[in-house]
Amino acid sequence: GKRVSKAAIEIVTLGEIDKLNASLGVCTSLISNKSTKSKKELLQIKKILSNIQNDLFYAGSLIAGNKKLLFPKNKSTELEKIIDEFENKLTPLKDFILPQGCLLSSSLHFTRALARESERFIVCLKKSDKNVLMYFNRLSDLLFVLARYANKLNNVDDSLWKK
Repeated sequence: GKRVSKAAIEIVTLGEIDKLNASLGVCTSLISNKSTKSKKELLQIKKILSNIQNDLFYAGSLIAGNKKLLFPKNKSTELEKIIDEFENKLTPLKDFILPQGCLLSSSLHFTRALARESERFIVCLKKSDKNVLMYFNRLSDLLFVLARYANKLNNVDDSLWKK
């Protein structure tokens, strides 16, 4: 019930998280339920992204001032396990890659950039929950790995940065 300026850092941060959440929605919409040889893996990614969308609403309610909730530390641990699971299916990187590839991969890379942007705004809050900040840090790493995995499922090689 408290009036807050639209320029307040909490409101701007919530807007960034909303943008990130909408971008995750675009990514999930790119995953078809149609039969493909990679259907199981793609539906797994869709479920992961949908769970993240729910987590973002939870984080947003904390940033908006909900004092009754705590962001679970195990949420970051869950992301780390998923990162490890998908990284084990990929060729290790020795070089930087360009954020491109199939449409899903490119969208995940864009969403990763939005996650980093949201993380920077959360840092600006200074009073934010450390578990929320840790979650956003791991989230961008997960989105990077999922982008690479989406390319793999679509038989698209990572595009190496040419120095």
